Amino acid sequence: DTGPKGVVIAFRNNVFPNPAGLMRFISEQGGQARVKPDHKVVLTRNWGNLDARVKGAAVLASKLAKIAEAEAAPA
Repeated sequence: DTGPKGVVIAFRNNVFPNPAGLMRFISEQGGQARVKPDHKVVLTRNWGNLDARVKGAAVLASKLAKIAEAEAAPA
């Protein structure tokens, strides 16, 4: 879910394939990210218009996909 103040991200079955990578990503957000008790991730952003929300959500989805794939890649 996106809005003018940011995004709330939910993962299927409350599972992310690379939890350590996700926690590292959240810690790198400088206080603009947190995990809610229901396992959803909240990222605060200043997205004033729909175009900014769509672009911002796409960038976040891409970053999270790369983090998830890092776990799936063979060492």
